[in-house]
Amino acid sequence: MATKKKKNLTINMTTIYLFIAFLFFVGALFFGTSKLFMAEDIPINQTPLNKQLDLRSDGKMKITSWVYDENKNKMEVILVTNGMKDYKSELFFSSVSREEVTNELPVNIVYNDNEIYVIEINEVEKGFSQIALRLHKNEDKLKESFDESFIEEDKNDGIFSTIYTDEREVKKSNIDEKNTSDYIIEITNKLMEDTNKEIKEIEKEVKNKEIIKVEIQKEINQLEDDLVYETVDEQVKTSNDIDRLIKEIESIDKEIEDSLIAIKGLEKKLEKLNQRIKETEISNS
Repeated sequence: MATKKKKNLTINMTTIYLFIAFLFFVGALFFGTSKLFMAEDIPINQTPLNKQLDLRSDGKMKITSWVYDENKNKMEVILVTNGMKDYKSELFFSSVSREEVTNELPVNIVYNDNEIYVIEINEVEKGFSQIALRLHKNEDKLKESFDESFIEEDKNDGIFSTIYTDEREVKKSNIDEKNTSDYIIEITNKLMEDTNKEIKEIEKEVKNKEIIKVEIQKEINQLEDDLVYETVDEQVKTSNDIDRLIKEIESIDKEIEDSLIAIKGLEKKLEKLNQRIKETEISNS
């Protein structure tokens, strides 16, 4: 009987040891192969949309849209530039993925109206993590630039500028085939929307400055009332404070004047954009 119990105990302990060994094996297999099916912890690299990017002497640009069509493996980027080219130069584009930085993706400029570009990036597979779109002037030099110092490195290699999209951030939507008129109307409507938004922001700033002016004037009035009851030394200090506040109001007045001039300029821009849509619609009718 004792022999039978000892035999059963030996069998049970062997089973436990085999089970523990199996767990270690499964754990080692999981952690050893996890990189094959778990995403790498790559920082998000996404150039912001609808934000003016000032490249100083190289001009300015704004990405108004960046869309990825998963069914067509295609991206559409709408880029509005300002001062990036002149009569002696022209912009062109190239693109690479983070996974294959030595292989260019096919890029087409499907619409170009002065400084507005609609760019298509083709053959973008679903497994991409980040895509770089590079702007060139007259020279085509490629270099991988998925790091913090990409601006300086790209310029050293002759690349005009580089913008990025990230699979975790890019808008996923169908990209419909459009003709030139479709692009004109779509982009112009977007520009009008942005311009109206800019006008409202400036108007809000003007109202805030007007409120600040009223508060400063109240402070000036109070200081002037206090002058009657002050000593000569106190009056000197109060007079200096009043002069400082008056100059502050003058400075705000100048800022308000500049803002109102900017609003008039934007309103004229709206008129021209609206006229462009009307002309495009007439030409299609």
